[in-house]
Amino acid sequence: MNEVLNKQLKTLSEIFSVESFQDLENLGKVMSHPLTIKILNFIKNSEEIPNVKTIYTNLEIPQSTCSGQLKKMREINIVNFVKNSNNNVFYSIHFENLEKLVKILSTLKSFEDVNS
Repeated sequence: MNEVLNKQLKTLSEIFSVESFQDLENLGKVMSHPLTIKILNFIKNSEEIPNVKTIYTNLEIPQSTCSGQLKKMREINIVNFVKNSNNNVFYSIHFENLEKLVKILSTLKSFEDVNS
């Protein structure tokens, strides 16, 4: 099991810039934040790639709150973003990284359950 855990931690380090327990804690905080889930669901269900204004307007949250959470989501590499010539930022979900993250967190949870 330690070999599996080490492999998962290495993947976390490579993809999500997790190099310390503090980084892992930050990753967990972002992923467990209710706004992260709301934003991911909104992006996933949008017919077009949404920009920040579309996201905060539809979720009825302050622009600064939305931008702050999206920044944290970018930092852990679960959303992609593109800035156009008008400086509008558009977001999409980085599904591959999100799937890897869920798998890794499940493995870590299994490891925790076994060692409890």
